[in-house]
Amino acid sequence: MRNRHDGGIGPWRALGASVQGASHRRTGRPNQDALGLRILDRGVAVALSDGHGDPASFRSDRGAAFAVEEALDALEDVARRAGGLPFAPLKRAVEEDFSRDLVWRWRHRVEMDQEADPPGDASDPAGSTNLRPYGATVMGALGTAEYLLIFHLGDGDIIAVRDDGTFSPLPPDPRCFANITTSLCLPDAPLDFRTALLPRSGGWPSLLLLATDGYGNSFARREDFLQAGMDFYALLRERPGEAGPIAVEQALPSWLHEASTQGSGDDVTVALLFQEAWPVG
Repeated sequence: MRNRHDGGIGPWRALGASVQGASHRRTGRPNQDALGLRILDRGVAVALSDGHGDPASFRSDRGAAFAVEEALDALEDVARRAGGLPFAPLKRAVEEDFSRDLVWRWRHRVEMDQEADPPGDASDPAGSTNLRPYGATVMGALGTAEYLLIFHLGDGDIIAVRDDGTFSPLPPDPRCFANITTSLCLPDAPLDFRTALLPRSGGWPSLLLLATDGYGNSFARREDFLQAGMDFYALLRERPGEAGPIAVEQALPSWLHEASTQGSGDDVTVALLFQEAWPVG
């Protein structure tokens, strides 16, 4: 289990937790999700990944860890490049370069891992790297004082919460259903990302809930999952200052264990990125 509350900078705060699934605890399989939160000079970054876990993806826990580490580094690069850059060229650069850069970083980590620890069957006859053993999804967000960047590859959920309810900040991917998902290990991975860059004036949500599919699949109805986003929002708001985030941080691992035990049985990872100042009303 990894439980993180990295505070925040500017208008954003972040916290999150990742727990081993109930079915994995019974069989001794590791948690194949990964979570990372990072305070940057200009904002706060969060990243989640879900390793596929099927027999062909026998190193997907490593793939998920690499995905989170490289996503945080890529987000930090965006934050660094954004200093003084007008919104329009920043948006164009993110749309053109971010997914390609992140996939390149992840593939490079996989190649280095295979060179240091050859798995025996991770290369095809031509000697090129086989990415499937490390297959994983990835999602994340970067909040600064000027903009909010959200990205998603694969299954899982990102929902945005405001006083008037929840909405999806990114379009759905119809190819992700049941146990089928897009992935970092697929040839067209850079083209499969969904990405949004929202300026400060663009109607920011008060909270983003990012979750691997083990969490959403633990609810009987989609409406119940969306209500969980509203419940997190209410819990964070009802106590002033640090009290709300600390209370949620302390309780989150047990809530996620319960969700896995009573629901999907899968690993469950949740991150919350939320604004420091709540709207009045």
